[in-house]
Amino acid sequence: MEFIFIGLGGSLGALARYSINIKIQQKWGGLFPLGTFIVNMLGSLIIGVLFLVFSSMKLSSIWQSASMLGFLGAFTTYSTFAYEIVLLIQDKKFYTAFKYAFASIVLGLALVFSAIMLLA
Repeated sequence: MEFIFIGLGGSLGALARYSINIKIQQKWGGLFPLGTFIVNMLGSLIIGVLFLVFSSMKLSSIWQSASMLGFLGAFTTYSTFAYEIVLLIQDKKFYTAFKYAFASIVLGLALVFSAIMLLA
């Protein structure tokens, strides 16, 4: 049963990621992959919040698996992130690739930490 919930969460996460990414790129697209960046940062914040929620509440492990492994596993796009960095490097946009990688990692970690500290 848990397998099914992870799959359902993953389907919803993938659809949410795609929808948000497309809307952001259409509105503010450019050289920087802003849609993927925002989705990854939002996912980092959400996983910090869910970490606290699941640590403090007695919920079934199915909900944790469906939301963290399923939804957020499909919602965040670090494989796309890595691919986009490779494309930027291939286009010889080294500084943009570095800024994107550095900001994604540092801000993502900061958001997870901030969510835990603010809500703890």
